[in-house]
Amino acid sequence: MDGYETLPSVDGAFFARLKRPTHFVLIRHGRSEGNASGIFQGRKEYPLSDIGREQAADVGRSLAAYSDAVMLCSPLSRARETAEIAARMAGLKPPSVREELTELDTGTFTGRSWDEIREKNGEEWIRFRSRSWEGVAGAEREEALYARAIRAWMLLRDTALKTDASCVVAVTHGGFLQWLIRSTFGSRTWFPLVPIENCCVYRLRADPVSDETAAIFWETMGQGF
Repeated sequence: MDGYETLPSVDGAFFARLKRPTHFVLIRHGRSEGNASGIFQGRKEYPLSDIGREQAADVGRSLAAYSDAVMLCSPLSRARETAEIAARMAGLKPPSVREELTELDTGTFTGRSWDEIREKNGEEWIRFRSRSWEGVAGAEREEALYARAIRAWMLLRDTALKTDASCVVAVTHGGFLQWLIRSTFGSRTWFPLVPIENCCVYRLRADPVSDETAAIFWETMGQGF
């Protein structure tokens, strides 16, 4: 695993090679059957619900403004189907599946419900509430998540460079989306958390201003465009 000291920062220099102003649109998948049941899903498969499919269609209609957008997605079916529906509604090419965008490993909580764990009110719940996934046995750790988020940003940036697209869309998951956002601020721990709902949209704009740097802005954080 890369140590923190060997990883680039997601800053102006990181985006300096872009050929033009570029939007990076980060989307959480639509509501899944696991979400509806209050289950910690992790990397376990749960299909989209009908509501989740409607959410994916809505976000796809919003993406229609980006006619040259390139879409990437997690391999898990709830994210992949969200991306496929959104791409179809936006008139975009089918999404490219990338492992870098998969959900975090939720360890011993995987497949268990919030209610089950909370009702026990034991040590594992206290550790989770005070340390988030860092306190859960077998869960993906902060250092690994930060490193994976940086690698995912490298993928998004390099996709923009390779395709010359003005917009790159990534459909991912609530846990990993936290880290895609946090890494742009250099945050390497879980707290404070940012709000992330099903099919929420976070949009970052990177404008190259010289051969050495770009101006970067979070334009939309949360619901909608």
